[in-house]
Amino acid sequence: MAQIVLADRASDERAPDLVVHVTDAALKPLATLKVDAKGNVDLREDALKEAAYVAIASADEKGEALARDRVVLLRARHVAEILQSGAVIELARGRW
Repeated sequence: MAQIVLADRASDERAPDLVVHVTDAALKPLATLKVDAKGNVDLREDALKEAAYVAIASADEKGEALARDRVVLLRARHVAEILQSGAVIELARGRW
């Protein structure tokens, strides 16, 4: 389980609808996971074994391959380290 934290979000501010795409090197989604209202997503380390990237995007962002300028892109091995350490993924206000 992973958690995404939206930096500088006010307590009364609505969170955007986000998804996490586990992708190959060409940014073609291998799996897509919904982020809940509290920022939790059922992303597990074993889901990253075949992945090159993890892309955090608006739930409206769809397609065969994702556009790099429309997602927050993280290397799968970095996300695996975050999951192992129990840390959160924090997104700066300009990225969410």
